[in-house]
Amino acid sequence: MSQPTPPPQPESLRLDDAQPLVTDAILVQVPPRRGGGQRETRPSEAYRLVMAALGAVSQWAGIKWKNTYSPDGEPLAVVLIPGAQFGERQGKTTLDAENV
Repeated sequence: MSQPTPPPQPESLRLDDAQPLVTDAILVQVPPRRGGGQRETRPSEAYRLVMAALGAVSQWAGIKWKNTYSPDGEPLAVVLIPGAQFGERQGKTTLDAENV
């Protein structure tokens, strides 16, 4: 009787060819009672904005995600956006999508 084939080991995502994201940060409006004006988002706010934006896009794009690890063992969250590609225009990162 043959032994069952062991499950494949997870592969590390190659990061040596990954590009840094270059874009302007979103500013948040500060209420007048707190001095008014604008400020940069806090990390928790920024992550909530990213999740909300991905949720909105997922309605028509079918976004999928996967957890993996870098070669150094650092956890990574990978988002797959069908029909989309990153690019660059005037030194800023762009996200171009089909049918938009």
